[in-house]
Amino acid sequence: MTATGTTLRSLDEAREAVAGLFTQAGASPANAASVAWALVMAEADGLKGHGLSRVPTYLAMLKATTGVEPVHITGKPNAGMILHKIEALGLDPDKCAMVGDRLYTDIAMATRAGCVGVLVLSGEATRKDVAALSETAEQQPRLIVESVDELLR
Repeated sequence: MTATGTTLRSLDEAREAVAGLFTQAGASPANAASVAWALVMAEADGLKGHGLSRVPTYLAMLKATTGVEPVHITGKPNAGMILHKIEALGLDPDKCAMVGDRLYTDIAMATRAGCVGVLVLSGEATRKDVAALSETAEQQPRLIVESVDELLR
């Protein structure tokens, strides 16, 4: 696994390296860690279009299109991705649900935001993935459904 030409030997080392790049670009340490975690896990899962290889491109695009260095970088699982809308609508997060198919982004974001995390098994995650999590993991969904259709019944 490589990030900006450096060989990385573990997922933890990769997350630290990527978080460092985003922090240097102006992201807060918490936001840098969130983005780094999602990118490294995507890379580990074989999602090359969403993984480490994209970090330099993302940072360069931000600077090239705006002319300024990034100050705040966010992405799932950062709770701000959903909380800004929940707050704007005057809703209570614990009465809202985040429906998604990825444990490490969608469900982790729901947990961080205080929402109900609903895992849809028609996408990436499986029941086996959920079973491998500790009961207190932020990626642990509160509800699992086979498809979105099941929520409408």
